[in-house]
Amino acid sequence: MDYLLAIGGNAVSDDRVPEGLCRQIVELHRKGIGLVITHGNGPQVGELSMKFKGRSLAALTAETETALGMAIEEGIQDAAESMRIRSPRTVIVPTRVVVDRKSAEFRRPTKPIGSFVDAKEAMSLRKRGFAVKRLANGYRRVVPSPKPEKVVDIDVIRRFLHMGYIVIAGGGGGIAVDDELRYVDAVIDKDRTSAMIAEVMGAKRLYMLTNVDGAYLGFGRKNQKLITAIKAEAIRRHVKSFEEGSMRPKVEAAVEFVKGRKGRIAVIGNLRKADAVMALKGCTVIRS
Repeated sequence: MDYLLAIGGNAVSDDRVPEGLCRQIVELHRKGIGLVITHGNGPQVGELSMKFKGRSLAALTAETETALGMAIEEGIQDAAESMRIRSPRTVIVPTRVVVDRKSAEFRRPTKPIGSFVDAKEAMSLRKRGFAVKRLANGYRRVVPSPKPEKVVDIDVIRRFLHMGYIVIAGGGGGIAVDDELRYVDAVIDKDRTSAMIAEVMGAKRLYMLTNVDGAYLGFGRKNQKLITAIKAEAIRRHVKSFEEGSMRPKVEAAVEFVKGRKGRIAVIGNLRKADAVMALKGCTVIRS
C-alpha cells in the first residue's frame, strides 16, 4: 500500500464527498498508487444513537461503515465518469478493531459525536445521562473512545489491495471488539486506527483530511498560526495544546506513524483543498 486517506466524518455528513477529493482519488489510482480510504462517522453515529437508544455504538458503527462507504464509492464513480474514464474497482470492508474494556476512556469519555448544541441543549443532554463537553465551537456529546490495539480484518484489506481495489475500511475507527471478539459499546478514533492500518500495511503517506487547513498553534485565537513543515519530535512538544478528541489524536497518530521511519510523511489538511494537500501545500506536513 502506498497512501492511506482518512476522511473526516463531516465530509460525508450529507452523503456526498467533495468532488475535488474524489477526482484526486481517481487520479492517484490511475498512477498505480495503492489506496486505503478510512472515514469518520461522528455526526452520523451521534444522530443514530439518539434515535435508537438501545443499540450499541459498535452496532451503529457497523451500520455507518456501510452507508458512508457507499457514499464514498458513489463519489469516486461520479468523478471517474466526469473524467470520462473507467471507474476504479472499490470495496467496503467492515473492520473489527480490538480495544481494552478496562481503558480509562470508559471512566472519562473524550470522543465527540453528533452535532454541536447550545448550552441549553447541553444541559438537557446531561440531565438525560449523557456526557457532554464544551469544545471550541460549542457543546457536543462525548463517548468512550479507547485506543485501538489490533485490526482484526487486516488480511482482508491486504488481499483486496493486492487485487487492485481501492479499499474503504476502518470506517468510524472500526467496530470495537474485545480480545475475544465480543462487541464493545464504544467508538474508536478513526485517525488512530488509520495510523495503525497504515503502519501495518507499510504505507508511505498518511493523509488526514478534515475541515481545517491543518494543525494550528493557538487555534481559535486572533494570533493562531498554521503549522506547516515540522519534525515529529517538534510537534510532539505541543501535543497537549491541541483539542482533545479532535486535533490532538490526529497529531498523535501522525507522530506515531512517522517516528523513526525515514521517508514517511503524515499530512493534516483541508479535505476541500485536496489538490493542494496532495501536493503538500497549505497544510501540516510531519516527517520523522
